[in-house]
Amino acid sequence: FRSSFGMETQVFGFETGWNFSLKSHQRAFMDLLAEELPNEVLMSPTCAPWSPMQNANIKHERKCQQFEQLREWHHRVHLKFCRRIYLEQLSEGRHAHLEQPTPALSWRTSALKDLPGHRTRFHQCQYGCVCQDNDGLWRPVRKDTTILTSKTAVAQAMNLLCPGAVLKGT
Repeated sequence: FRSSFGMETQVFGFETGWNFSLKSHQRAFMDLLAEELPNEVLMSPTCAPWSPMQNANIKHERKCQQFEQLREWHHRVHLKFCRRIYLEQLSEGRHAHLEQPTPALSWRTSALKDLPGHRTRFHQCQYGCVCQDNDGLWRPVRKDTTILTSKTAVAQAMNLLCPGAVLKGT
C-alpha cells in the first residue's frame, strides 16, 4: 500500500504480480474487493487492441482476422471484467473510474458503452505528461483521454483540455 493524497492506494497489475487474463486472478481480485470494500477503484485496461491507429496499420486480411480475434478475446476477458467491477462498486454504494483514450473503440463495445456515470475528457499535458522528442527536448503530450466515473467531483476536476485545443474546438 502507498499513501497518496492522504489515502491508501494499491496497484494491481503485472508489476505487482497480477495477471487479469487469468480467471483465478480475476476471482481473487473480486474476493479482495468484497473483503476490503475499497471506496474507489480506478481501472485502466490496455487500449492497444482498440486504437483506431491499429486499424489503419492492418493491410492483410489474415492480420485483420487475427486482430479481430484479439479484440474479441480482450473484450470478453478484460473489458467485461472491468464492467463487472464498475457495476459491483456502484451496487455497493462505492465509486469506480475507468480510463481509456478518447478515440479508443473500446468505448463503443457492449461492455463499456452503456455504463452509468459521468464521462469527462482531458488532455494529459494538463497533468504534466511529457515525452522526449528526437532533439532530446521534453515536450508536453496532449494525449486525449476520457474517464468514465461515478463521482461528479472527479468528472469536474479532470475536465482539463489544452488551452490551444479549446481555442481550436477539439
